[in-house]
Amino acid sequence: MNIQFGHPRLWDYINEFYEPLSKAFPEHNFLLPHVEWVQSPNSRVTLKEQDIFLCEVSFPATGLWIEIWFASIYWVRIICIYKRWAEISKSFKYLTDDIIEYANKEDMIEKLKHIL
Repeated sequence: MNIQFGHPRLWDYINEFYEPLSKAFPEHNFLLPHVEWVQSPNSRVTLKEQDIFLCEVSFPATGLWIEIWFASIYWVRIICIYKRWAEISKSFKYLTDDIIEYANKEDMIEKLKHIL
């Protein structure tokens, strides 16, 4: 399955998101934007080729909302995950039924195992 990550830029996404999920789900092809070894992709192009857009939405981010909009118009399945303490936008419920709250990295991986 092809999965593209979406997240705010001002966050430790490598340690909190990329590494744990890439290790937990080696059978999937992940597109990891915003890392040094991968040039930041043009979401208007890359999302057309994805099966899932997996978004970490604990923090507000305008750029992430734009990417979520692209995913929705391309009919890519959107999965939103957020940390238990975060207050997320109520608008996500209009874009996806897959909204997952998690406590820590292990909890996030366990909950995603049931979806992926």
